[in-house]
Amino acid sequence: MQAVRLWSFGKVLVACVAWFLLSLVVIAVWLFFQVSGFYSQGEGAGVGAVSIGINEAMLAIPIVPPMILIVAWFVARRLKSS
Repeated sequence: MQAVRLWSFGKVLVACVAWFLLSLVVIAVWLFFQVSGFYSQGEGAGVGAVSIGINEAMLAIPIVPPMILIVAWFVARRLKSS
């Protein structure tokens, strides 16, 4: 495996976008199964964000790891040039 400092910006960007899209797909599938379970129970209660477990940590999953990768890449490139 190549060191992160040797990656091009394009490769970092592709990895970040792939992570973001994969996270969104997984979250969408998870939400679908959460919501479909409520409809099959037939309780008639509304579906709220708290009742299906949406919180700040879940919303940070698609965003934080790409940010960490970009910062690590910038730091590694800076240390390489010094």
